[in-house]
Amino acid sequence: MVAKYDGKFGAPEADEEKKDLNNVYRWTAMSGGKKTTTRISTSWYAEVDIMKGLTGKINANYQDYSHITDTYSKHTEGYSFRKDKVIVSTPTLDAATVNFAMDRRYEYTLTGTLNYMNTFGDHDINVLAGYEQYYYNTRTDNAQKKGLMDFSIHDMQSASEMVYINYHKDNDLSERDYGMLSYFGRINYAYKGRYLLEANVRRDGSSRFSPDNRWGTFPSFSLGWRISEESFMENTRSWLSNLKLRASWGKLGNVTSGYYDWQSVYSIINSSFGGNISNGLAVTKVGNPIIQWENINSTGIGLDASFLNNKLTLEVDFYNKVTEGILTNPTMPFTMGLATAPTQNTADLRNRGLEVTLGWNDRIKDFQYGANINFSYNQNKVTKYLGKFEAGWNDKGEYTSNIGKSATTQNNGIRTEGHMFDEYYMLQRYKGTGKYKDGSGNVDPLGGPRDGMIRTPEDLQWVKDMIAAGYSFQPKSTVGRGQLNYGEYIYADENGDKIFGNTHDRVFTGKSSMPKYTLGINLNAAWKGFDMSMTWAGSFGMYYYMYERGINATNVTDGEQIASNFKQYYYYNENNPNDPLNNINAKYPSLKYGTGSLGNQAVNTTNLYNGSYLKLKTLQIGYSLPNSLVAKMRMQKLRVFLAGENLLTITDFPGMDPEIGASVNKYPLNKQLSAGVNITF
Repeated sequence: MVAKYDGKFGAPEADEEKKDLNNVYRWTAMSGGKKTTTRISTSWYAEVDIMKGLTGKINANYQDYSHITDTYSKHTEGYSFRKDKVIVSTPTLDAATVNFAMDRRYEYTLTGTLNYMNTFGDHDINVLAGYEQYYYNTRTDNAQKKGLMDFSIHDMQSASEMVYINYHKDNDLSERDYGMLSYFGRINYAYKGRYLLEANVRRDGSSRFSPDNRWGTFPSFSLGWRISEESFMENTRSWLSNLKLRASWGKLGNVTSGYYDWQSVYSIINSSFGGNISNGLAVTKVGNPIIQWENINSTGIGLDASFLNNKLTLEVDFYNKVTEGILTNPTMPFTMGLATAPTQNTADLRNRGLEVTLGWNDRIKDFQYGANINFSYNQNKVTKYLGKFEAGWNDKGEYTSNIGKSATTQNNGIRTEGHMFDEYYMLQRYKGTGKYKDGSGNVDPLGGPRDGMIRTPEDLQWVKDMIAAGYSFQPKSTVGRGQLNYGEYIYADENGDKIFGNTHDRVFTGKSSMPKYTLGINLNAAWKGFDMSMTWAGSFGMYYYMYERGINATNVTDGEQIASNFKQYYYYNENNPNDPLNNINAKYPSLKYGTGSLGNQAVNTTNLYNGSYLKLKTLQIGYSLPNSLVAKMRMQKLRVFLAGENLLTITDFPGMDPEIGASVNKYPLNKQLSAGVNITF
């Protein structure tokens, strides 16, 4: 095989070949072999009536998956058409490799239940008792050897040197397993169909916790009152079809820990003793035998109502859900070395909200139509973590904070008590009056650029005067090319330490990437064989931090695109204030090469965008042929339809798709159109 080569991989004549890369083909490493995947899934089921009202069931499921990769290096030649000869032959036999990898997973679930159901006069009772066990095992093996006898011999034993065996990225374990054992029960009771009670209890044991903390008990119950069935509601039945009041409380368990977080995990590492490399074992993660289940305590109250012979329906639910003992990995002191911190039950998170569903279904002669709207509001807050976040001036006149001990920051957000989960915590743009001087003619710290961007010579002079007066700016601290200059941001001095834009100037924004409101709308209609349905979905109140080249970023590098909206970037020719290309009122700062725009790259609220959207998720239009015509074709039904997905998005978000977030590394949800025929015989 002759492959392409561009002279970049160490060819004997690489220096000469690089003189004319357009005539040299690029070499690409090739490999051969095969990949084999096997899947097995089987389920067994049995049910027996033991006595009147008592039924027993057994379910068993087993799944097995294996993936084997067996590959080897192929001999590839790099050919130069300019030289008319092979200039590189790769790989050589001593560098050629053979690889073998196997990934195998299997799991099984066994469930058994006893169910008793009966009616005694006005009393209805349903009792369920059950048992379930689950086991999961995964194992990954891989090896690579190099040094082949011949390119046609691909057996692992024929290679001369072991490169690695069972190498796993990030010291991951080659084999892991997980088991779960559960006992559960449920009682449903109803009196005269008006007063309803349901009680549940689970007893779960997980192998992810130590034997002393393996088990958790999780009860729940709910009450219902069908008010519309009471005798005093007799006069409302002409317009009130159903009215039901509900209340519930429950405790659930959640497992989010790793497979063996309750034990210290050791991994093989290389150490140097006397100039020689030796293999050894070291703790890579500190174990914590007292970690326990995360507990989710949920309280709710709800109302179900229907009117006008069930044409109009309404559901309203209020809930308060508190997750206690959330498992986290706090920061590990450097005195503990490179080991990962132990997993701990450190955090509590509260979610409160409202869910409302409103529906209408009706028929007017041949026209049938319906609408269903659901709306929800959710507010979350971290109620317990590592302690209260505190910041301020101490007795020595120093501004300090305990952020390193009371909070963790990631993805431009912060997790700390009293704030929403992963609330954005960042710098804000400076906002001045634009007057520059105070009444005494001195530089005014509040009189700088109105929108925090240095746009005019007067703005730049204000920065110089501020520095001369003892103030300073970050992340760029001096005035000049490559530093504070035209088209650069200035950040607010929130803590008043005369330093604009340092780490203590970050603020809680009250915003996160989690939506506060969600909306769903389902519409349908049918008339004389024609039918239509559509679904709208929306999320509101969430914000995304986006700084992407080609969209709104201000730094450019070789080989990467420049934003198509480049005319919205600041430009000012200080040597020619009348330059027609000057654009001092631009939306974005000036474009800079490489790290020249470091000041504008600081994480700040400018690049925080509202990600709210309303999207037409599905639309389908169909027509069903008349039954008389379909019957002649010996069919029961024949329907043709045209359907679309993700047809319309209403949003101000400048990124690709607010439904997938701010990332431009993901594929956006595609718009799809399809047509088809449904036939029923």
